[in-house]
Amino acid sequence: MFREPFPIDYWFDATSLSSTLATTFKTLALNCKPVAEANVLVLLPPVMPGMPQDPEGVTTQFYRFSTHAP
Repeated sequence: MFREPFPIDYWFDATSLSSTLATTFKTLALNCKPVAEANVLVLLPPVMPGMPQDPEGVTTQFYRFSTHAP
């Protein structure tokens, strides 16, 4: 049984490679429907060479993980 994965406002890519980020973007575009809004948190800067461009409506943000984070 397929379950619609939305609405999910934040996605977290713990690997943060170009291939995993591309997979996240493909997941966000299920059924070829545009995503209204989504935030993808990554552990590596999204401006690294080879990283895919954010699709329309998607924001990729660098998340500096720390055990001291609130």
